Amino acid sequence: MRHLLLATALGLTGLTFAANSQAASPGPSTGRPVKEDSLFQHRSQFVINFGIQNGGDELIPLLDADTGEQVDNSRAGGFTRLTIGGDIALGDSDFSVEVTGGMLYDGLTSNLNESKSKFERKVLELIPFWNWDRHRFGIGATAHLEPSWSFKPDSQPSISTEYKDAVGAILQYDIRYDQNISVGARYTYIVYEEDVDVVTEEVDGQSFGVHVTYAF
Repeated sequence: MRHLLLATALGLTGLTFAANSQAASPGPSTGRPVKEDSLFQHRSQFVINFGIQNGGDELIPLLDADTGEQVDNSRAGGFTRLTIGGDIALGDSDFSVEVTGGMLYDGLTSNLNESKSKFERKVLELIPFWNWDRHRFGIGATAHLEPSWSFKPDSQPSISTEYKDAVGAILQYDIRYDQNISVGARYTYIVYEEDVDVVTEEVDGQSFGVHVTYAF
């Protein structure tokens, strides 16, 4: 189900890319893209980002209580991200720096029994971007603070795991629909370490996802 949701979002993002590329086709006389430059001004703005992503190590499978078959799973890279902050234009250059903070949350409840899985962390992100026309490309850093995973099996006591704060890398591309709305895709690389003193166990939290940004 989650793979279908992410694939659908990726497909819609691809259609937006194609539509915007067609809208910026070369003009018949100058050979340059035809678009209203005022719609794509490069300036400092507040931003709200919402995205879905998935990937990384499997934390727990959710099983059919009757057959034992896996119906879904929770992964360390998922699933919904909400951040707010600002994109700061660096003078008259083509570069900007986006600074945001928010939450990354993955919650699953089996509809076949009462098993529940939850993985949540606070995120801080700093991404320098190169901006051109309606596009931007950035490579930056993300900090995941207080990562915590819990699992409540059906009719059994819950278990939980705390992870150390982690820092990872982000590769991101966005394309503007207009001055306020853009869509994009990102790859995140990050590794979580279990917060214990004796044995260090690592969990791969890398992910790929798509997102929508509203700037104002």
